[in-house]
Formats: sequence, C-alpha cells, structure tokens
Amino acid sequence: MTDIIGAQELIGQMLVAGLADDDDDDISGEWDDIMGAGKAKPRKAVKRTAMQRYTQQAVAAKRVAGGAIVQEHAYTKARVWPLGFDSVTTVAAGATASMTATPQQPFKPKRLAVAGSVASSFLLTQFVIGNQPQFSSLQFGVPADMFGPTAFGTDLDCDTAQANTLILLSATNLSGAALRFTAGLIGQAVQ
Repeated sequence: MTDIIGAQELIGQMLVAGLADDDDDDISGEWDDIMGAGKAKPRKAVKRTAMQRYTQQAVAAKRVAGGAIVQEHAYTKARVWPLGFDSVTTVAAGATASMTATPQQPFKPKRLAVAGSVASSFLLTQFVIGNQPQFSSLQFGVPADMFGPTAFGTDLDCDTAQANTLILLSATNLSGAALRFTAGLIGQAVQ
C-alpha cells in the first residue's frame, strides 16, 4: 500500500482557501477509503463565515472586471529608528523654539536624547504626540540635561505616533547666549 504524503495538508489548505465545498460534512470517511483504516482522522472541513464568503466574491468580481484590488496587510517588521529635532537657527536667550517631526510609519518613542553641548542650557517645555502631552505636567518644563549624553534611567513609554502624526518638542533657552538646539527620539517604527 502506498501512502500519499502531505495529502491531508494539501486538502486542508484547499478547504481554508475556500476551494472546497462549504458544507460541514465530515470528510473522514473518504480518508478511510483513500488512506486505509487505522490512520488518524483529519479535521473537519473549515466553514467560512458569511463575511469571508462575501469578501471572496467581491474580490473575484473585481478581478473579473479588471478593477484594482486594495488589500490591507499587517505590519511585518519593526525597527529601532531615530527621529530628529533641530531648531535650524540659534534660539535667542530666553526664547523658546518649537520643533516638529512627522514620522512616515507608526513610531513609538522610547528614549529622548539631547545634544550634550546644549543640554544644560535648555528647559524642555512641551513634548506632544498628536494632541497628547507626553509630560505629566503642562505647568513646568523639565531640564534638557535629564536627557543628555550622561543621563541614565530616562527610558520613556510614550504614545505611538501613527503615520503622519505631528510630534512637537519645545525648548526654552536658559543661557545668556543664542544657541542652536538639537535632539532626537529613538523608538520602534513598524512597516
């Protein structure tokens, strides 16, 4: 007697893909005839829901009509990416610079890093993702050197910025000289 190796998996895939009938008959009787008695019985046929049948019919109709088919897909990879902030010009003494960045993929900041050359000279007054403040108080800012190069224990658990969501960082110059402010966020971005 010859066994057909992989036949159960092939039939199972056909049932899941909707190529077999939608009835819920037990196909184990057919398998006993094909594979011989004493073999393990396969699972029952998978029934599709009404929504799955409707979706499959709609896609088939689009293909026949030659129309475009738009399919949503799940994110397949996550990366650690930086996102930069730069005042571009110098910030006058006592002035505040508001900088924005717009990630192109969903982005969840985990760490804020401020350039060491200016960290002790600035106060971070706002950090907002979309319309959600990321600092617990809007009344007072935090020293930028909390996020300087020698800072530790400053991991963040920020909200996720969806693609094309504005991220705002505002910094006030506390020094007596005009300085350029630069910082960056490091976080997970998914594609």
